[in-house]
Amino acid sequence: MFEQRNRKLFVMGRVFWSIVLCCALTSAAFAHDDEETPSLQGNWRVTVNPGTPQQFFSLMQFNQGGTMTEANSTPGKSMSSGVWKKIRGHRNFAATFEIFQDGDSDGSFDSRIRVRLTIHLLDDDTIAGTSTIDVLTLDGTTQLAGPFPGIPLEGTRMRAMRE
Repeated sequence: MFEQRNRKLFVMGRVFWSIVLCCALTSAAFAHDDEETPSLQGNWRVTVNPGTPQQFFSLMQFNQGGTMTEANSTPGKSMSSGVWKKIRGHRNFAATFEIFQDGDSDGSFDSRIRVRLTIHLLDDDTIAGTSTIDVLTLDGTTQLAGPFPGIPLEGTRMRAMRE
């Protein structure tokens, strides 16, 4: 009877330590994945419609916490503001930002542009992706034009440079 009780304790101990070990390895693997997942966070020089007559340039800043700002080289637009997040797949991200536009160049904004991005981090310093543009009323409640999908983009991470 004493031997049977010891055997049960021994088996229960092994099961307990197996569970502890499995949990430790699983959490270590998840922690490792988080450390290894590169981030979009930082500043990027982006070319939209690269190599075409419609090419223009953008500066995008992806902030910690999921917010972003953007400025681009096209006339008649304000500074944009938006959000970003990691999405399914290795090194894949989504972002959405909005910008006001003076479409008729009369000095006042007359529409809002919503830009939706799908971005893939090719390496720590290079991105590629596509965007979809929607033209909205100033209050953002009604779609005036679009969607205009599949607009390509590519970019490089900005790095500090010595003078």
